[in-house]
Amino acid sequence: LHVRSRRQRQMCIRDRLKVEQSLYLLQDDVEHPEINELKSLLYFEVGQFDQVRVCAEAALRELPDSYLARIALASLFIEQRHYRQAGELVDYCIHRFPNQGRAWALKGQLAFEKLDFVASRDALRTATSLMPAHLGSWHMLAWTEYLLGDKQAAFAAFRAAFATDPTFADSQAGMAIVALDNNDIDSAEVFVDKAIRLDKRGFTGRYAHALLLNAKGETAQAEQLIQLMLKASAEDGVSFQRLILE
Repeated sequence: LHVRSRRQRQMCIRDRLKVEQSLYLLQDDVEHPEINELKSLLYFEVGQFDQVRVCAEAALRELPDSYLARIALASLFIEQRHYRQAGELVDYCIHRFPNQGRAWALKGQLAFEKLDFVASRDALRTATSLMPAHLGSWHMLAWTEYLLGDKQAAFAAFRAAFATDPTFADSQAGMAIVALDNNDIDSAEVFVDKAIRLDKRGFTGRYAHALLLNAKGETAQAEQLIQLMLKASAEDGVSFQRLILE
């Protein structure tokens, strides 16, 4: 997820510092496999992908049944788009640890990447039931429900995400998009306004704003905003399609 508002950037910096501080404290602890499996996840969080595999494989040599090491490797493989290898790890984790939500969330993400929205929805419903405070799972669930045409379920998932973190603009933007589909322009205006105030550079908020302008008949302004978004995504080296999926 692209996090660009000042509040969200501050939260990300704070969380990243916590992860980096944890890694610093653990850097000399290489004797214990439990340390290596934890480090594999921490390295993934800070984007040091080469160390993810080193630590995860070291942990698995001593702890062949390690859940955390497999989750770290599966996350890495999804990031690298090695979906078959990721799927094997996720399926193992779900078989061995069926009540651990992170594996179900990754299963939902894998299915979403393959555009299998029914499988994604089913996995993410399980993930959110096991991890009711996990913002990312609620958001991906909301979009799968939306893409499957269940606008009421999509709205409920966006609202649950908002309850988890009221500062995250995409929850408001998502509710705006659903409201527009229901021809509720007044509600959409409120949601868009909140999304833009939370994150004026956020992709989903600007996309919802463009849809709102179009619904109000302001097609030229809507087209101009879409063109600005396309230009920004090209400059960032990210495709418009990829931004929508993210």
